[in-house]
Amino acid sequence: MNTILQAIFYLSSSLLLMIYLFPAILLLVFSRFKKVNNFSINTNAETMPKVSLLISAFNEEKVIRKKIENSLSLLYPSELLEIVVISDGSTDKTAEIAAGYEKRIKLIHFDKRKGKNSCINEALEHAVGEIVVFSDANSMYNPEAIRKMAEHFSNPRVGCVVGKEIRKDYSEQESVKTSDDVYWSMENRIKEILSLRGLVVVANGSIFAIRKKLFCALYNDVANDFQLPLEIGAAGYQVLFEPKAKAFEDPITNYKEEFFRKIRIVTRGLFGTKYMFHKLKGIRLAFFLMFKFSRWFTLHLLILNFLTSIIFMGSGLLYTVALLSHLFLYSAAVSGVVYKKITHRKLPKFIDIVVYFFMVSTAAFIAGINFLANKPISIWDCAKTNRNGLSNVHPRGETTLTSQTQIKEVASEVK
Repeated sequence: MNTILQAIFYLSSSLLLMIYLFPAILLLVFSRFKKVNNFSINTNAETMPKVSLLISAFNEEKVIRKKIENSLSLLYPSELLEIVVISDGSTDKTAEIAAGYEKRIKLIHFDKRKGKNSCINEALEHAVGEIVVFSDANSMYNPEAIRKMAEHFSNPRVGCVVGKEIRKDYSEQESVKTSDDVYWSMENRIKEILSLRGLVVVANGSIFAIRKKLFCALYNDVANDFQLPLEIGAAGYQVLFEPKAKAFEDPITNYKEEFFRKIRIVTRGLFGTKYMFHKLKGIRLAFFLMFKFSRWFTLHLLILNFLTSIIFMGSGLLYTVALLSHLFLYSAAVSGVVYKKITHRKLPKFIDIVVYFFMVSTAAFIAGINFLANKPISIWDCAKTNRNGLSNVHPRGETTLTSQTQIKEVASEVK
């Protein structure tokens, strides 16, 4: 029995080190490689491709006007940029506001909520661009974002380009700023290094582009930024990261909202893995397991490692060090939660990162239960606290929409 328990201790320790240490070493080695090719990207505006920018929205009246105006201001030839707002059964003024923009956008409004991916599947049939960019209503692009992504598609081997998501305008009261910064810094660094070989694993849902011909019907319970890069990469195309294409979002400033968002993301990721695992081969499979899938089982490994370190406490220095490390981290996490609950003040950087780490790990654990219970997530409400910092909006004029699903070009001049 002791032999089995010792094996569990050493295996869990090794896997935890592999998940969080080995990728850093691998990235350091990988960063010394040259790019997979030296194909010259197209920077000639006259030969840039036609692009369809899809903006998914459900009850986004607070931000949709700002998003549309941001999209209209992008530095990309207007005759080559189609802007499509997809309203998934919005019951507020989202569709009405979008309908206030004449000829400059296309509104696809569904009277009943279908789920983001189901709406995208239908919208793609009407998109005219050879390149499709996926975005969210609360993500604001830097002026050259579309152009920087589109340039890469002059290389026929490129199938998907992922932009850089940046969180900004943090609250001083209840914020996940420090931990969010660390997470996104790590994610973007991983994408930057993997992009050298065209092997980026998944995208940022707020900003990524694909060749329309490579689009495949989306599962309603899998994130589009998870499914499409994996499908396109598995088909033999390069998936790149373009850090100069930036999407700015206000962060979620509440741990509870972030917690449930992580549950949703990992739940949809697990179902996506179930559907697409058979398509992943070779180095793409290895990188997916290393940089995405393995992280979802951190809490399982920590529990096994903690329990076995207790059992063998006093039997060797390694067990003692492991147990003390667990106790230190758990104490830091608990004290951080209690301090935050009582004072509502920002946590010290290290404590904040520890709390965030356990919050994400616990969310992944619950997502695993959802998966085992066959409880997919296809429809959800957007977070509220990362919309408050954006300008509130009001419709320009009154526009009546029919109660049936409608696809129409809307008319009214933008003032």
